[in-house]
Amino acid sequence: MGNLFMFDVIRSKMLALALVAIAGAVGSSLSAQAGTNYTGVLDATDPTQDGRIFRDGVPSNATTPKAYPAIFNAGTTYNYEVVTVTNTSATPIQLQVIFFNTSANSIHVSVHSGTYDPMNQGTGYLGDSGSSSSNSGFRGLSCTVPASTNYELVFFTASPAAFGDYDATVFETAPNSAPVLDNSGTPALTAIAQDLPGGSNTGDTIGALIATGAAGDPITDPDSGAVEGLGVTSVDTTNGTWEFTIDGGANWNTITLSGTDALLLADNANTSIRFVPNASFTGTQTAGITFRAWDQTQGLNGELMPLYDIGNGGNQGNASALSDATEDADITVNAQATVTVTAIAPSSGDIGGGQTVTITGTEFGASSTVTIGGTAATGVVVNSATSITCVTPAGSLGMASVIVTSNGSSNATNTLYTYVTGVPEIAVLRDGTTNITDGGTESQNSTGTAAFPANYTIQNTGTAVLNLTGVSGMEVVISGETNCSVIVTQPTTVAIGASSSTTFNLQVTPTAAGTFSFSVSIANDDSDENPFNWTFNGNTAGGSGGGGGGGGDDG
Repeated sequence: MGNLFMFDVIRSKMLALALVAIAGAVGSSLSAQAGTNYTGVLDATDPTQDGRIFRDGVPSNATTPKAYPAIFNAGTTYNYEVVTVTNTSATPIQLQVIFFNTSANSIHVSVHSGTYDPMNQGTGYLGDSGSSSSNSGFRGLSCTVPASTNYELVFFTASPAAFGDYDATVFETAPNSAPVLDNSGTPALTAIAQDLPGGSNTGDTIGALIATGAAGDPITDPDSGAVEGLGVTSVDTTNGTWEFTIDGGANWNTITLSGTDALLLADNANTSIRFVPNASFTGTQTAGITFRAWDQTQGLNGELMPLYDIGNGGNQGNASALSDATEDADITVNAQATVTVTAIAPSSGDIGGGQTVTITGTEFGASSTVTIGGTAATGVVVNSATSITCVTPAGSLGMASVIVTSNGSSNATNTLYTYVTGVPEIAVLRDGTTNITDGGTESQNSTGTAAFPANYTIQNTGTAVLNLTGVSGMEVVISGETNCSVIVTQPTTVAIGASSSTTFNLQVTPTAAGTFSFSVSIANDDSDENPFNWTFNGNTAGGSGGGGGGGGDDG
């Protein structure tokens, strides 16, 4: 509104006067508000009046003017002080008076137009606080002052010679009607997951929360151009804390309320509220927050506004900036799907890491992460909700826990993987030169129908002893013979040292012209190639023979 008013403060005794400029509420049609603070002490040096205004317990309200409540205890004197304010506004103004008294004695306040007449206290009466303040209890009133009409604030003792101090703040605004909140709906914040990380808990904008109320639009306001917001008056912290932001989530602040104030939150894109549940909490927090509608005509976004007995109908609404009605909002915290890990294959590997492993379990999400022994694995590929492939990091000798984290959930610690100081690595070669691939095929054509030899070398390219673990004397197993017979000369060594090798031989006899085949299997303790298998495909006719390509690990 700008400086619409000029203050000419005159009173019989004033101990202090402080002018406080209060910035306008963000987005309000009233872009500025002026608040003036008056402090003083009533004592025996103040003038006296005959009787005082009757305290009827009803604070005056600008929306519904209050009738003068009559005189009380005529013939008894009460001390008073007067503050006179010159009003030059060409239009009516709405006055809001908020005050308290720190002494044990009660102090009352009334407002009058023109010049106060202590002998006829009903002259020019505009309103009073209805009840007195003592022991720092807040009281207040609101009333309408006619255009170009001076008004006076009268502070007086509620009992004869019962003196005390007063601290009052006066706000002048254009006439304003309180917002009306329809509390017949079931507003709720967006449900969140159990143990949701803070960075993922973005809360709800105030506008989004309002839209969950009655009919999607629970706030009405008779004033043209009115804007919306909420005044949060209480939060339930039994199962977590409540936070708000006014800068789009850059900073979140814990909501702390005394029961006599409201946190003001504007309906804009940068202002949100969220619930931060206690660890492991799930369920619905019923009536997690309680709020009133706020029209932003008084107070600032993100700040606390004291509640006083001066709302419509004498409730706790702050003059007409907050609604009479209150509403509650719930929030539901959904149980998080629990990640499990049941196995890792291979289950051991060198302390230097670099081994490709497959983890099995449940509830693996697309953004899952893996640690082994507390160190992040690399090359994580989520194959499905039950399978992950990754590469082990370097680790310490001994057992290590395999942990998958997905959507805020992690599996329990375990001892599924073991780091060792060396691992065996099997490789098989034909005739000392051609690598055979584990799980692959080996082909040889133009064999004719006569018996022919096939000579193989088993190499250990690892750093620990490679053990052939099949039945003694049957370490190399032949199966699936089709149109042929095979005789095996078993390896002479079943414990092959690092960088060492052993040999075995096959005598293959085709039993008919054409194609023939058989399978070879070698059981061993290479964790990711056990057993080492391949298929031999032959043809008594055809072109030149050849072996299967590739050696070492196959995945």
